[in-house]
Amino acid sequence: MVSLLGRVGYLAKGLAIIVIGVLFAVAVFTADADWAGGFDGAVKAIVSLPFGLAILLVVALGFIAYGLFLLVRAWRPRL
Repeated sequence: MVSLLGRVGYLAKGLAIIVIGVLFAVAVFTADADWAGGFDGAVKAIVSLPFGLAILLVVALGFIAYGLFLLVRAWRPRL
């Protein structure tokens, strides 16, 4: 169970970092730094997609799983 939480959490974290990276790349190539926006810009970009709220919900659940994973790992470091 703990390893599943870790895998889901790392997947959600990676997805969020990829979206932020794509936004920064688009900002670099279009020379519009205001378009990148950081994490809030990534969230707005995900919400604007056709199934954006569902994707955002999955990412949020992944972040919750990641937080639970870190909590268990801090409580029981040998797991």
